[in-house]
Amino acid sequence: MSTGKDVPPAHEIYAKQLFGRRYGYPLWFPEPDSNHEIEIGDVGYLFGGAFRRIFNTTLPEDHESHQNHGVPDHYRPFKINPLLLQSQKGVIPHALCSSSVKASAIGAEATTSLAPVGAGLSIQCEREQGAVVVVDLPADRSQMHPSRSLGTYMKNNIEEWSDLASRHDLDMPKEALIFVSGTVKTNDWRLGAFLIHGQNFEMVLEANVNFASTKLEYRQKAAAGLAEVRHKPLDDSDQRFEPLADTDSQHATASGRPSLESVRSVLQKKDQTLFFHYYKVKKRWWRNRAIKAAAGSHDLGADSSGEGADISSLSISGDSDVVEEPHISPAYDPVDYLLDYILDYPVEDGTEVQAAIASDTHLYTLFDGDVPLDIPAALEKMKPPILFLDDDRELASLAIVEWSEELDEENEAVDAQTIRDSGKGIDSDFQALDDESREPGEEELDPSKSEEDKESRPEPVAVAPDTPNGQPIVVEEHNCGVTCVAFSPDGRFVASGSEDTTIIFYDAANGHVLHKMEEHSEPIWSIAFSPDSTRLASGASDGMALVWELEQATVAAVLDGHSGVVQTIAYSPDGSKLVTSSVDFTVRVWDAITGTLIHRMADHRAVVMSAVFSPDARWVASCGADYQAKIWNVETGALHCTLAEHTGVVWSIAFSPDSRKVVTGSDDMTSRIWNAETGEELVTLREHNGPIWSVSFSPNGKYVLSASNDATIKICDALTGERLHAFDRHDTLVNAAVFSRNGKYVASSAADNAVMVWKLEDGSHFPPMEGHQDKVTGIRFSPEGDRIVSCSDDGSVRIWTLPREAVEEGEPAEE
Repeated sequence: MSTGKDVPPAHEIYAKQLFGRRYGYPLWFPEPDSNHEIEIGDVGYLFGGAFRRIFNTTLPEDHESHQNHGVPDHYRPFKINPLLLQSQKGVIPHALCSSSVKASAIGAEATTSLAPVGAGLSIQCEREQGAVVVVDLPADRSQMHPSRSLGTYMKNNIEEWSDLASRHDLDMPKEALIFVSGTVKTNDWRLGAFLIHGQNFEMVLEANVNFASTKLEYRQKAAAGLAEVRHKPLDDSDQRFEPLADTDSQHATASGRPSLESVRSVLQKKDQTLFFHYYKVKKRWWRNRAIKAAAGSHDLGADSSGEGADISSLSISGDSDVVEEPHISPAYDPVDYLLDYILDYPVEDGTEVQAAIASDTHLYTLFDGDVPLDIPAALEKMKPPILFLDDDRELASLAIVEWSEELDEENEAVDAQTIRDSGKGIDSDFQALDDESREPGEEELDPSKSEEDKESRPEPVAVAPDTPNGQPIVVEEHNCGVTCVAFSPDGRFVASGSEDTTIIFYDAANGHVLHKMEEHSEPIWSIAFSPDSTRLASGASDGMALVWELEQATVAAVLDGHSGVVQTIAYSPDGSKLVTSSVDFTVRVWDAITGTLIHRMADHRAVVMSAVFSPDARWVASCGADYQAKIWNVETGALHCTLAEHTGVVWSIAFSPDSRKVVTGSDDMTSRIWNAETGEELVTLREHNGPIWSVSFSPNGKYVLSASNDATIKICDALTGERLHAFDRHDTLVNAAVFSRNGKYVASSAADNAVMVWKLEDGSHFPPMEGHQDKVTGIRFSPEGDRIVSCSDDGSVRIWTLPREAVEEGEPAEE
């Protein structure tokens, strides 16, 4: 965008237009600075549409990232309690526009400012300025809840932070320093900012299978206008997913395993920071250099470089001496208005506020919908109250902000139970995220809900086995989405793994937490009980798998070897071995007692989606994003045969009870039954109109189940392929379906958050089991078949008790 004295630079238009959308401060340069992506705890400053990092407050002094700039004098790291951290997936699904812009699929009516993935986007501006960002993979948010100790930490240390900046010749006002409290990241992006005179300005995103080759162009229909667009700079080090994985699949998967989108996000790391949340501190005695930045967009000029506003058009506060202006030009920063408001607030007893702390999220709490462009005028009209955060009545913030319990003077981590009991620690700022027209309901997972809200809910109760559709046992111990869940083979226990990196071990009878296991450092994707119910195996995003001894909740073995997400993990029938599959293209067999690697099977050419043992323990079957399934010899590790007829990603694979057949489900909308001994395809089932996420044999081997994103579950004869039932009561894609152990029932879950149980005999179903507030990611029957456990992206695990008629007498059929 060409700039001049009367035209603001593109990064300023972009920041002003998108800040109000409630995602944080928008960066015109999302790419990492000097190979350091933005992280929570970073201290730095804004310059020319980019965040420049100086150091990170959460890392030790000798950390390698501190080699260039060092750390402040008297440095003491800031400890963030893990309970104060929150993550949220997919907050920006595809395109985010300013409120002045509407986006739609090409040829359709423009109706929304948050557009889903489509064949192409038409982006139309309705006012003078606008901005848009388009992402390849949905952007994820990580955020720290408000903490009183952060304010104290910043107030006590910011002078040293400023001294460190000065040592590197960064001449800037102290209030320009920023503490990063959250990020919104993706892997690849296109963004644009535009200024027009008149109406009917249009930008067009031409979609392509390969996002790297998409074009963000603009067609000018108005008499005059300027536009500037950016895209992620290509880097030879960028690791791009193979073209075979670019399918039309949706994002949900079977049984809580990572979706293809999440697999791609591992290979294409989400290190591009589109927005960040932040805190700033300002002291009264700094204000002789405060910028009075309440001017409109055209009053804020730009220098010829476009790197910042023209300081000649800015005024210095009234009584200050004339000083040489900093060489780092002041950036547009709406939090500065809030800091000045707090410092000027007329306290009843005449006390002057000595220091103020504020965050972008405080503005989102203060204003419903988009944040107004004229923030000072809006603050003057609303006159929100303030509160002092310290006993000395020096540090103040908005009174509407809910802060967590203050940590002690040494900044030691708060005890988890203290936070839960206090009813604090949940960020009331973290509110509606998406389109301004969307009203968040109680059914949504909303991190802004306080612990008081949770305590006001009815206490979950365990219901008797003969109570139909009764209240489930609800356990809400995870801080993030729950990715996987399992019943122990003896039916006594339940375990769940989460994106919060923890595994929780419960009593299945009452939901009481027995152990919380926290040795993993990355999100958990897969868990499995040993056949004797004494051990649990788990796999995580960093490629590490662990074996736990459950009585003491200690690590009994470490399975170290994968270089990417452990997609699935499973025990052999006798419990002596484990098999894992990973995004590193390998399948591995391990000694389940010692953790020793037995076989590394590496014939797949892409991500391995699943791997399972045969019931007779002779074979391992695997399937992957290379459109193939494979059968391996457990004894030797050799490839036995390749099943290569699918034309899409193969998501799921399962053996028949007699180990003689396997069934596979694929993106190509088919499920196929194969002879495990010869690799011959026996039956091709074309029952669905969408990708198939989950397949399995019935316990007696007579039927096969397939679940698809066409919102149906099909049951077919395993010998002839004839359809027996089509279960279609879900309103949206089915992401998990399992047989009961006796083969009489099928449980399913879908993106509509409901759990259903179907009767195989006549195709009828029990009343829907409702209560999850987000996508159900995993579902399992108890060994007795009288209960179901489900887990969800809402962070909860629910144990449902089925009506007594669902519990069959006698010995269950062999699995």
